[in-house]
Amino acid sequence: MSRKRKKPVTKKKTQKNSEQNFDFSDEEEEKSQEQQEQEEEINQNLKKKPKQINYRTKLKSRVSELEKQLSKLEQENEQFKVKEAILQTKAKIYKEQLDYFQNFMNNAMNFATRNNPIFSLPGMGLSSGGNNNPFSNEKFN
Repeated sequence: MSRKRKKPVTKKKTQKNSEQNFDFSDEEEEKSQEQQEQEEEINQNLKKKPKQINYRTKLKSRVSELEKQLSKLEQENEQFKVKEAILQTKAKIYKEQLDYFQNFMNNAMNFATRNNPIFSLPGMGLSSGGNNNPFSNEKFN
């Protein structure tokens, strides 16, 4: 089995290909090329224009969406800052109250044990000379 080789396809000569006698001068030919280039550029710009408009529209909408999101996050941030300040103030007040009550209890226990040994707690002898008060600030610091 031998394969037959196909002949390569060649262009047939037509009247257009055979007649290449133009009457244009070089200047006219350059002008016509420039006009064609300008027309092609205009056509390309016209094709690009809707795409450019769509891109710009999408870009503007994305930017406005991000700006809205930014303003929302800034408002949330301000709310959190206010909440933080409130919580810090409350923590400071609670700390001051705790210190006050600890001092109050220390003074009350010291007063009770000094003036009346009956109110002293078991295991807290007065003879040791140290502060045996379980409510003293030394344990909490």
